[in-house]
Amino acid sequence: IRDIPIYHFEADNIDLRNILSVDIIPGEIYEKNKGTIDECVNKLNDREVSKKEKIKLKREIEDLLVSVSPWDLSNYRRALRESKATTYNPVRINSYQVYPVIERYYDDLGYVKKNFKEDIIRDANFL
Repeated sequence: IRDIPIYHFEADNIDLRNILSVDIIPGEIYEKNKGTIDECVNKLNDREVSKKEKIKLKREIEDLLVSVSPWDLSNYRRALRESKATTYNPVRINSYQVYPVIERYYDDLGYVKKNFKEDIIRDANFL
């Protein structure tokens, strides 16, 4: 890749990794920031709020996002069907930007996959 001039390459001729990811909000982060997230979403839907303010509000929500493998989201959805994971409503910025909230561990070290095989039924909407 170093030998390719900037802004000049053909995708067919270069073998780059195709890295797939999905942006999510970990459940723990969502719970800690639920008030802020709800306030941001409400302001984003307010026509009186300026575009500049809306950009700041989107960034505030985007700061909470974590990119994960699509397989992690798939495993979470499977665990939901089997009643082994906490149910969260997605964060809906608009009809094009919807961020799933999934049960995952997140701490100072970052994102940690969760094993759903031993968990019991929980629903965050009833907390």
